[in-house]
Amino acid sequence: MASSVRMILGLGSNESSWLNLPSPSPFVTMGMQYKPTEAGQEPIVLAEARAIVDCGADEAVAWFMMSTGRERTRHHLEDGDLAHVKLKERSYHDRTVATIRKTPFRLTNREYVVRSFGVMKGGVFGGFKVVLSSEDVDKVDYGQSFRVIRGNLTGLVSIDADGGDRATRVTFTVQWSGKGNLPPWAMRTEIVRTLSVVNELLTEVQRDDEIDAAELAKLAKVMTKDRQTYTREDIATLSLGLGDAKFQELDSPDHFVKMEWALDGAETVLLRASATVDASVEDCAASETAKMSRREQQRHHEENGLERSLVPVNAHSSIFHVVRGLGVPGARPREWLVRYVWKWKDEKKEEMALGYKTLDNDEEYPFNPSYAKVKFSSLWEFKRLKKVGRVDQTLVTVTMRVDLGGHISHVAEKGLGVQELVAVSLMRRQFDKSLAVDGEVRAENMKMIADHDAEYDGYERVCLFEGEQHFARFEAMKAKSLKMASPLTKAKIAFKSGDRHAWGWATTTARARPEEVRQCERMTGSKRPAERRTKSIKSASFVHVYVR
Repeated sequence: MASSVRMILGLGSNESSWLNLPSPSPFVTMGMQYKPTEAGQEPIVLAEARAIVDCGADEAVAWFMMSTGRERTRHHLEDGDLAHVKLKERSYHDRTVATIRKTPFRLTNREYVVRSFGVMKGGVFGGFKVVLSSEDVDKVDYGQSFRVIRGNLTGLVSIDADGGDRATRVTFTVQWSGKGNLPPWAMRTEIVRTLSVVNELLTEVQRDDEIDAAELAKLAKVMTKDRQTYTREDIATLSLGLGDAKFQELDSPDHFVKMEWALDGAETVLLRASATVDASVEDCAASETAKMSRREQQRHHEENGLERSLVPVNAHSSIFHVVRGLGVPGARPREWLVRYVWKWKDEKKEEMALGYKTLDNDEEYPFNPSYAKVKFSSLWEFKRLKKVGRVDQTLVTVTMRVDLGGHISHVAEKGLGVQELVAVSLMRRQFDKSLAVDGEVRAENMKMIADHDAEYDGYERVCLFEGEQHFARFEAMKAKSLKMASPLTKAKIAFKSGDRHAWGWATTTARARPEEVRQCERMTGSKRPAERRTKSIKSASFVHVYVR
């Protein structure tokens, strides 16, 4: 086993160049290379995965040693493995595990019998290590028979602290041979699945939300506390100039975001979106300028983004470069190179503007003929609204002028433009506090109902009297019981021959006070003619609903 470790530690130093592998995460880098072999020998692949994970080194070692834990086993089976069993456990840090991986099409499934043991901090290797090595055992009893070819796998997981107790650098180096005749694409798939164990650890211990929230708070503090000085160029970035553009409504994928578009000249499309966000002005602006947050990097990776970088110019301005595909077959990837500037519009800091302007390519960002340059300018406007209870409210409006370049019709640009406006929807959902907002409105309505002592006018008294008569009328009619989803609810329906209207009646017990039940009707916005009669039963309410 020790010789295997020393061999792995020396891999890849002066071999052929490494090939990048498609990683499931932007925070995990993967690569591979073929180890030179003699003619007629099976190919041997050297591969490696690297990541920095949000946990201590000791926790990472413990996670790797729990290779047959419930979560790890569930991941194996959900990823398509046919079996994943523990064969032998010599100690808490030394065990042998057998796995059968399902290969695509008619390729024979691969079996791996691997012994893993942990090496504690210090010793001949230094740091924490987890050593993996194929073990020669007889046929494994899985409880059923499988047609398999046994592959070879030797690896080393190196685990070192990187910046404190909750940041650890993990490097997984592996030598792999799948045996048999596997095509190159199938070999790459097997290698990625083997290295993806690093991504499993990254996902299980990640603190993305916590880290992003800390970064947003830092940006928001700069916006509210620090004093800024602006140049003429900065001020020009905050001007868009719409002219007499006539906007038309777009089909928005988010019911709470209004989207519009308009033509601005022969080649340019104007796009606009607006929504109310449950956050402060500075939090909204900080979210938009946090281009390298983990959330944004993950989204960029999922959308097949190619390049992404952010270079700060000063506290209120940065240069943002991004390249991504349009998702249109045959279309070249699009390149955005922009500079953004944010600025408060008033002394009371009730409104803020955030502008983007396209920059020309230079030595730092040379022109790439394989990309199509996007001409892009936009203006974000954030306006503080009245709070709903204790929840901040901000009206967010963004207007964009976009020329995607190349030969793309206005219809296609309009459809692709919706993808740009989705940024407003993502911001709304990021800060969404619908439950808290509804709770504040509910409490306000309940207080209004409980404190209500005004006299009813003649029309209102007539409406109440007619409502009571509806209940009496229904009780005199022949009705048919209906099956309801809840056993606490009973319902009936009735109608007279020749009558164009049906009559419905329902009763239920709600575990709430009468004023809570009444305010729920106020919040539903129902337009159906209905009458309700409520009476208190200890801690619950008995509700009759009559609908015509």
